[in-house]
Amino acid sequence: MKKLNYFVCANRGYYIELDWSWEVSHSFKDFESGLIYVHTVDQNEDRWVSGAGMIRQPQKSYILEPKYGKIMTYKERKAFFNYDMQTIYTEDGMFKYTRQRKYDDKVDCDYIDETLVFLKGGHVTTSQGVAFYGEKKDTLLESTIKEIEERIRIKQEYANRPSIVDFSKGYEDKLEDYDILFAYYKQTNVVLNIFDKGVYKVYELNKSKQFDFRELVRAGTISPIIEFSSIKNLWESFVQDEDWYLKYIRCYNIKTSPFALASVVLGTINELHRQQSFTFKEYEQINSWINLVYSDEYRGEEIKQWCSNCHSLVKFYSRYPKHICRECSDKKMYDKDGLLLDIVYLGYDGIEVKHLKSNNVVEKTETTFYFDDCHLDGKIFTAQPARFGGIVFQLREDSI
Repeated sequence: MKKLNYFVCANRGYYIELDWSWEVSHSFKDFESGLIYVHTVDQNEDRWVSGAGMIRQPQKSYILEPKYGKIMTYKERKAFFNYDMQTIYTEDGMFKYTRQRKYDDKVDCDYIDETLVFLKGGHVTTSQGVAFYGEKKDTLLESTIKEIEERIRIKQEYANRPSIVDFSKGYEDKLEDYDILFAYYKQTNVVLNIFDKGVYKVYELNKSKQFDFRELVRAGTISPIIEFSSIKNLWESFVQDEDWYLKYIRCYNIKTSPFALASVVLGTINELHRQQSFTFKEYEQINSWINLVYSDEYRGEEIKQWCSNCHSLVKFYSRYPKHICRECSDKKMYDKDGLLLDIVYLGYDGIEVKHLKSNNVVEKTETTFYFDDCHLDGKIFTAQPARFGGIVFQLREDSI
């Protein structure tokens, strides 16, 4: 059974005859040819295909002549396009680019076949994509050049960012009287660390009065419990207790001006990262102090982190405070029984852990989202899927 489906494209109404369960999902005027592209889907769920966590509907596209709305065959629309191979060498000698429009008779639709050769290194990138589009689409060559230019721009922008010392000094110079650098709770009171007339003062007052502190200071109702001549002295006094990040909880509901503290805070945090004597639960509190002074304005490597196995510098990931470096993760790991481990990332299904005998015979296989028996260099590590793919290994908390 057939039916007429009405749709509007390029400010005109069209009819297309489809089988009864099929409908138009979207349409547009092709940028290159001006022809009308119509995409249709089958709404009959009995013909839908399930697999790999997805449901696929049967779909088909049509090309219409824009004046009368007639469905065009490949032979009829062929005259509107160039199906010859096109080759371009860029003037800088970096790329050879080939592009060809091709016809797939199995689905009665065109596609674009592209190849980009990096002439200096010989690397080849290929792409097959849609041939019809409603607005101009970048070629593989154009998108690659834009990506390179963007990388150069980001790299230059990153190089121009200030060091953490200069960043902090810049914000320290902008402090105004009564600016709060940071605040934390102390039993039933809140402690405010304030800049006032070139001095750093510490006030302790009842939580109920924390929002009126400026008026209380001006009126002389409260006095600072201690004063410091520099941010460095203020911060060193605050962190003199070894477990300061557990003893004092940040106060989040007060507006602060914390960036002047960035250099001293990260100096302390980096040392905690180096020692790695915290638990994962305790690190949540440490991370709250990183967040206090975190900014994209300074260079990311100012926040340092060390491999929990070989102690080489690694990229900072607050989600994985005890992760190991790539070199260590590539080493052979064993379970508690001395069986070699082969751990594979499975995407949404977690990780697959194979326990291998000396002749590589699989003793057992398990699929899990968390495995905590990876022995390496006398330490024990955990394995789990990383947030954005792959596997992350971290030092187990009870490991020496």
